[in-house]
Amino acid sequence: MNKIGAEEKAKMLDMLPGMAYKCGYIPPGYPFIFVSDGCKELTGYSPEELADGLKFMDLVHAEDVEELSKLHDMTLAMGVPLETSFRLMTRTGTEKIVLIRSRVSATNSEGMPAVIEGLFTDITKRLRMKTNARENRENSGFWAKIGHGVRTPMNAILGLTELGLRGGMPDTVREYTHVIKKSGENLMSAMNSVMDFSKMELGELEIIPEEYSMATLVNDVVAATSDQIVNTGLDFAVYIDSKLPNMLIGDAIRIRQMLLSLLSNAVKFSDKGYVSLSITGETYEDRADLTITVEDTGHGVKEEDMNNLFKEFYQFDTKTIEGIGLGLTITRKLADLMGAEINCSSVYGVGSVFTICLPQKLPQAPSHQKVENFVCEVKKPEEKSVLLFERRKARRNSIIRTFTNLGVECISVSEFSEFYNAITTGDFSFVFIATELYEEFRKTNHGFQTDAEIIQINEPLYCVAIADVLNGGSGKATGLTAYGARVLIVDDISANLMVAEGLLAPYKMHIDSCETGEEAIEMVKSNRYDLILMDYKMPVMNGAETTLHIRGMFNCKTDCKNVPIIALTADTEYVSMVMFRRSGFSGFLPKPIDTTRLNSIIEKWIPKEKQAIIETEIPKRDDFLLEIPGIDVKKGLAQIGGNTDIYLRVIKKYYENGRNLIKELKDCMETGNTELYLIRVHALNSLSYSIGAYETSQSAAALEKAAERSDILFIQSNNDKFLHDMEVLLDNIGRVIKPDKKKVLLIDDTEEYLLILNDILMENYDTIISSDGEDGLETAKFTLPDLILLDVMMPGMSGYEVLDELKKDSKTKDIPVILVTGKAEEEAKTKNAAGFIKKPFRRDNVKAIVSSILKN
Repeated sequence: MNKIGAEEKAKMLDMLPGMAYKCGYIPPGYPFIFVSDGCKELTGYSPEELADGLKFMDLVHAEDVEELSKLHDMTLAMGVPLETSFRLMTRTGTEKIVLIRSRVSATNSEGMPAVIEGLFTDITKRLRMKTNARENRENSGFWAKIGHGVRTPMNAILGLTELGLRGGMPDTVREYTHVIKKSGENLMSAMNSVMDFSKMELGELEIIPEEYSMATLVNDVVAATSDQIVNTGLDFAVYIDSKLPNMLIGDAIRIRQMLLSLLSNAVKFSDKGYVSLSITGETYEDRADLTITVEDTGHGVKEEDMNNLFKEFYQFDTKTIEGIGLGLTITRKLADLMGAEINCSSVYGVGSVFTICLPQKLPQAPSHQKVENFVCEVKKPEEKSVLLFERRKARRNSIIRTFTNLGVECISVSEFSEFYNAITTGDFSFVFIATELYEEFRKTNHGFQTDAEIIQINEPLYCVAIADVLNGGSGKATGLTAYGARVLIVDDISANLMVAEGLLAPYKMHIDSCETGEEAIEMVKSNRYDLILMDYKMPVMNGAETTLHIRGMFNCKTDCKNVPIIALTADTEYVSMVMFRRSGFSGFLPKPIDTTRLNSIIEKWIPKEKQAIIETEIPKRDDFLLEIPGIDVKKGLAQIGGNTDIYLRVIKKYYENGRNLIKELKDCMETGNTELYLIRVHALNSLSYSIGAYETSQSAAALEKAAERSDILFIQSNNDKFLHDMEVLLDNIGRVIKPDKKKVLLIDDTEEYLLILNDILMENYDTIISSDGEDGLETAKFTLPDLILLDVMMPGMSGYEVLDELKKDSKTKDIPVILVTGKAEEEAKTKNAAGFIKKPFRRDNVKAIVSSILKN
């Protein structure tokens, strides 16, 4: 090791952060013998000033002198090093917190301390940061407790007001209830903002980059904002550059939060005019730089308030505007966390423009695979021409800009005289008419004919919806397929399985399904899966438990460690990808399943060699005129991909499963099984939403949240009404559709009786016939009928023996059995039967008994 000289040592000493010193061990002052140059920055004194008359204790705060002197006697005087902190007084009279480390470096002839040497280090900033962090943590803990305490009763208040508004009540009471609901929603919004803000202060808010669909994100934001704008009189215009990539990598949940916050503010501070959302940008090889603009013609911001715009809890108009002043603060912090910039320009009394410059990564596809990744694209735009009839300037300009962006020729008019002149003299492929003008057009639509397709504008109108309409007549579409891939779907509700299978059908994959975690474990042992879609909430073994079990399995045909397992969940409000990953999931897919997000899941996780882009014929869309009270059939149909056959099958399965779910909920209430109640009402929530039964879904969601927080009082108060409404909904479905016939197994050794029963029931049921007990038992296990009519007296195996065996088997124990007997009613009642039919048969009696048990 190379040695250094005295001069270099002295130089290093002076460069130390803080002040090195030596002083004589001469109480009570401890005079300085030497100090390094660091004393200037720390104390304000020069080394000469400290070494010429000033003493160690002269620098110590008067209130700390006594305590520090005791520490000297208890440590240094005993030969033990000292490490402590004290308040140091600088030359200017300011205080600093100093960490001191010192030791005895020389002793006198008696072995007592003579010289002390050590180092002073300024820790003022460090302690203040720790103090602030501790205070933030304490405040955040406080708000977390307050948040839980407020959310729990507010969920009950909002749930009860929602249920109340659906019932009959006087107009005055209804108006009061609306105010209560609105105020409750504002309070919940404020509490959620405080919770997000507290997480940010602690650095606990997660930014989770995931692949997402721009089209899905925009659709979600536009739908939420449109609901808020209803009845405000404001114009809402949306422009999305169709050349932007559709699939991006970023935190879609937090981007949605920022957009909704800015749009909500724009609506809140605008009394007239318009609110607009525009997303443009530049695309590079590995990223897209988005420019998101939210503009309004509202109050604007005064120049003196601009510096406080993003300051927490700052409000410009506390008299008329609700809120707590955290929305823009959180948006700014989210932008910072995502590496984005947010700016605002505003003219007071004219309006404001907020701009976010947001970098997003692009998913990388293999070089050999061409994957179109546009938000939307019109096929053969040069062959299409459009007439637009829209009076509102902001929307009209936005729609014209969109058609131009899509490469489609568009002529716009704003008055009826211009419209009729254009439509009678021009040649257009499509005519787009604003909603408020459409009815007037229909009433006065006479005296001319046009081959153009007339489209009522569902506003706001932007490129995704426009491209969908314009491509409807193209005859062909491109789609992703995955021949050779094998997928397992796990869900305890068979109707959910049917929805998922229907949505996966266009991908041409091999699809397996099962209803329990235990079955899923067995299936991955013997089959090689490329993807598993796993319901998160299931009874007995839930999705997380099943996934962790699969991840730990060996000697399976499926690569259990690496197979992508995607959680199916309706709990997306506070979803955490970290939580899912800890459970072994690769990602999550919200319920109801969105086709765009499903497509991105397939594209990301199915092996690329099994994917292909093919062109297929677009099936002609028939009018689907099914009307069911309590169900928005049009929206429900759209949510499962627009396939009427699948939708009808799902509706029928909902009808068939609905009464069993009702019975299970009643049983859960009687037994106090809140865990199973939560799972079943959760299933009804997502399943009802999938078919378009939104009111039922909302009621189920309120009960689900109550079950999560163990609010038994809320459940007891609302469960009966919910089950009654479910019964009404099922009755409405039953009047409209024709469910698949239920299976009835007839077991009797007398051929004449079998023929009579078959003749009575075959019109309304699928009947299965068996002529003896042994064959009937095996047939029951194989066909699993919905009901069994069982003759009591048969040679060989009697009806009573068959019944006992049916009740022992887990597969058949719940099948209701009606005993057919000529004996007394009392004997049949003792045999665990659901009912009995006496011989000789009466047609009306047989039908009534069977119908009462099968409830149809």
